Amino acid sequence: MSVHFGKFASRYIKTQHFVDVHPPLAKLLITLAAFLFGYDGHFDFKDIGKVYEHVPYVAMRMVPALLGVATVPLAHLTLRALDCRATTSLLAALFITFENGLVTQSRHILLDSPLIFFTSLSTFAWVGFCNEDKHKPFTESWWAWLVLSGLSLGAVVSCKWVGLFTIATVGCSTLYQLWVLITDIRVRFLLLGSSGEGDGFMSSEFQHTLGGRGMQDTFADIALGSEISIRHYNTQGGYLHSHASVYPTGSKQQQITLYPHRDQNNDWRVTNAMHIDPPEGLRYITNGMRIKLYHISTEKHLHSHDFRPPVSEVDFQNEVSAYGAPGFAGDANDDWIVEIDEKASRGGKDREAAKRLRTLRTKFRLRHPLTGCYLFSHKVKLPEWGFEQQEVTCNKNAVRMNSLWFVETATHPELPADAPKVNYRLPGFFAKFLELQQVMWTTNAGLTDRHLCDLRPDAWPRLRRGINFWVKDHRQIYLIGNPMVWWLSTLSGNTRTT
Repeated sequence: MSVHFGKFASRYIKTQHFVDVHPPLAKLLITLAAFLFGYDGHFDFKDIGKVYEHVPYVAMRMVPALLGVATVPLAHLTLRALDCRATTSLLAALFITFENGLVTQSRHILLDSPLIFFTSLSTFAWVGFCNEDKHKPFTESWWAWLVLSGLSLGAVVSCKWVGLFTIATVGCSTLYQLWVLITDIRVRFLLLGSSGEGDGFMSSEFQHTLGGRGMQDTFADIALGSEISIRHYNTQGGYLHSHASVYPTGSKQQQITLYPHRDQNNDWRVTNAMHIDPPEGLRYITNGMRIKLYHISTEKHLHSHDFRPPVSEVDFQNEVSAYGAPGFAGDANDDWIVEIDEKASRGGKDREAAKRLRTLRTKFRLRHPLTGCYLFSHKVKLPEWGFEQQEVTCNKNAVRMNSLWFVETATHPELPADAPKVNYRLPGFFAKFLELQQVMWTTNAGLTDRHLCDLRPDAWPRLRRGINFWVKDHRQIYLIGNPMVWWLSTLSGNTRTT
């Protein structure tokens, strides 16, 4: 092999054109050593074992030898830069020093020793750059390491094409750094860590991570007499809510809505729908139990009847209202049957969640026994008289996901302070990232209305009109392209196509 690459040195010195499968840098370094020591390029390097007459072969072999030796301290320094202990770094350097393959190839006129040296130098420089980037970016040393990394990578690929793998390795590391710097949504989460108007788009777990939206641990068990807040599972519309305002049509009874924020008007008490005295002690809410929900602040019951809702006025939708008065026990239209959705409630480690109501863990439906409809909500807002809160109805053809609910908070006067408590499971970074992307996609897909200034793609090449940004006092800002540029570029594109 020394004969093979020595021949190339001769051709470089004699300036004779030749073709090789490798880039020239390593061969040029060997050629430079030969030239400096007086070689004129007239030795033919044809036969192995031939006596090297008037050839500075020692100087030519010195290039790979010195680069092979220099690889040893680079290995030590690289491991030290990676925070390895001195003994570990020394051991690695000794391994390279006494590695027979490296020793052998460093003693001959070959390209591998320069390749390994520049690969080691690239690794060392990149590790140094990464260390500077973590602590003090854009300093003089940061730029020095970056430039050295680039030069080393250029040298690697200029020795052999296999050096492209080194560039690919550093490239993967660069892509990761770009991810951290450019698309790392953690920055967004840090900047937007407080509760705001966008909370309602996100899941309850996501909202719990926002400042001002977190909550204390709450009792896991729910029994008759528990005071609870109930959230809709699917639409992120918020809490089952009531207030003193009434519907303008239908029964004209008190409104029931979904409200996105915590409020005392979200609090309900679970009571026994059977007009008999319950047994002493706690009676947990199980599947199929008949209950009433008593709105604590207005002293009315959750109620449904054969009236059409004020917005979703269709035959299979019934109005849901708050009905009653202080001291009034209510009627049969206040009754609801709990139906636990076992499939949706089995996701966690709480095995009891599929058997009886458990805070945050159990997903359930509320069926109105007299009409057969289910408590339901969807992404429909009430008008101004309903404060633009989300509509709640009782749906006879309810979509399963839109009729699922869960209890967010629960208290009971008879539960001891050390009773089991639960809280939201905090989502990890990637879970929050994926949820945010999904919400962004869904929100964008929902923007179906055409804007007055909207221009379809087929109108762009013709430049039929522009967009009026602003008009006032006979002045305006009007966006329109340069017709000559647009028409000529369109014509050019059509010409290339044909």
